[in-house]
Amino acid sequence: MFILTILFIAPTGFLDVSDAAVDQYFSIDLLTPNTEAERIQFSQLIESLLPEIGITVDTNDFTGWGDIGPRTWSYPLLDFDYIPTYKEGGYDILFVRNFIDFSWNPTGYFDSDSQIPIGDNFYQYNNPSYDSLLESYLTELNPSLKTSYAYQLQEIIYEDLPNIVLYYPMGQFGERENVIGVDELLLAMATPRYEYWDDSSDDIVKFAMPYDYGSSYMGWNPFYSAGYVEKLWMEAVYGSLYKRAQNTREWVPQIAAGMASTTNGLDITVEIDSDAMFSDGSFVLAEDIEYTYELYIAPDLYSDARWDLNPYFEGNDSITAVDTRTVTFNLSQEHPDYYKLLSYEIIDKSEVEPAINNYGLSIFTEVPFTGNVGGTLVKSCGPFVLTSLYPYLSKADLVPNIFYADMVLRKHPYLSELHFEYVSSKSSALTKLSAGDVDIIDSMFEPSIDDLNITGVKAKNFTYTSYQEMAINMRHPYLGTGELTPVGNAEAAKYVRKAISHLIPRDQIINDTLGKLGIPGVTFCSPVHHVFDDSLQPYEYNITLAREYMKMAGFGVITTPTPTKTGNTLISIILIVSIGLTVLTKLRKIRK
Repeated sequence: MFILTILFIAPTGFLDVSDAAVDQYFSIDLLTPNTEAERIQFSQLIESLLPEIGITVDTNDFTGWGDIGPRTWSYPLLDFDYIPTYKEGGYDILFVRNFIDFSWNPTGYFDSDSQIPIGDNFYQYNNPSYDSLLESYLTELNPSLKTSYAYQLQEIIYEDLPNIVLYYPMGQFGERENVIGVDELLLAMATPRYEYWDDSSDDIVKFAMPYDYGSSYMGWNPFYSAGYVEKLWMEAVYGSLYKRAQNTREWVPQIAAGMASTTNGLDITVEIDSDAMFSDGSFVLAEDIEYTYELYIAPDLYSDARWDLNPYFEGNDSITAVDTRTVTFNLSQEHPDYYKLLSYEIIDKSEVEPAINNYGLSIFTEVPFTGNVGGTLVKSCGPFVLTSLYPYLSKADLVPNIFYADMVLRKHPYLSELHFEYVSSKSSALTKLSAGDVDIIDSMFEPSIDDLNITGVKAKNFTYTSYQEMAINMRHPYLGTGELTPVGNAEAAKYVRKAISHLIPRDQIINDTLGKLGIPGVTFCSPVHHVFDDSLQPYEYNITLAREYMKMAGFGVITTPTPTKTGNTLISIILIVSIGLTVLTKLRKIRK
């Protein structure tokens, strides 16, 4: 009876996992950009967790992009012909946020042809099956087959883990309750459909921006680099052949009469809506489309769009006005989403061409309504008309384009006025929103859920097309090639990556670090992309499973009790239990 009593009290001396030391098997270094406080915080959390599966962190290097580039996508390939480990001048794991637009073109991330120095595959991932599927995805015109290829690409990366996706970030706008019709994701991407916006109280929306225009900024039209806040008013003014649809974000016609026609993805024909008009009531013609695109790709204008267009348009002959309503585009190579090429802003040739002939290309750097440019470059076929722009005050005022409603199936704007103004701080923006002096504050003010708990105000959140990841160096001897693992192969390294992914408390990061504005990450495609594979689930936070994967890589991950003041008691109890079990065994034999 005495022995049984001892056996009951023995477990009280056992240690929890947090009180146990885990054998450490190898060490790595982390590379963390110092540009976001939240990223530093969850990087430190993960650093503290890695020893739980036997991985020691020697250095967590919090540094700027100027130091990160030469270790990753800009590695000079001098001492090595590949990106080495952190200690050798490269990296082991990099925390980074990646952006992929709505079209979801994954070229340049994991394909073998994009490895540095040719492209941006600094992961150094190499998988022929992935490369073949990517080629099929990029060239497929059938939507269902294209989606199937996208799913398979995601499944491969989900399994191989050259990157470990932590979460998909979310943002939120603060809006007065009377504001309706806003697609917050399109707004966050600076591609909103303003014709759907309305304010039930006065048909006027005043939008608070977090940044100013800048007195010397060149981005006063679509041809030169425009920042987010400049694009906000431009998107209201300039029309294009196709735009992203409200809510579905699929491509739909704006001034085109219907969807483009093509049989091979290279020769594309577009018909212009016969009722499409500029803001002065003049018709949009095929020659306006042709002329606009010729300016975009012109070497002497040097527009920013040329970087996207020139690989597909070899010259002016690539865009042809067949008649007044028909334009053809002849691509030199296939584009995974050619509608993106057909979504550039249109200007009026009849006004711009004479202005260039008279004043030269300098008009493209002038502020609208000033100098020689006047209103020439802000005349377009979008839903609104720019009436005034104040660069030093960072304000823009717009009214509806009354001719926009004449297009078949196009909506006349509900608003009578649309205003943009710069507000210097989040606190000022919240004050204005609360008082009704503005109707919407931008998500880039980064208002929290509590910030927007204001009477008469609603928080409208959205999920970005980006994702936060841990990028893995696939040439690392433990994390990538696996040559230094006990098993000694790439499969073992994959088990290590899976162990790390199961070690990530994604929900905790989202709740504690991001203020609940995030979704657990799965793969390099956001849930807002139309090709997102929702059958894949985030790697669950499970330290036991993580340790099992380390064992599969050849590491024992045996916990060793850490000596404490109860250590002698623990040893004594274990010995007593052992003796007790021996006695019980003998008793059972006697009874037999």
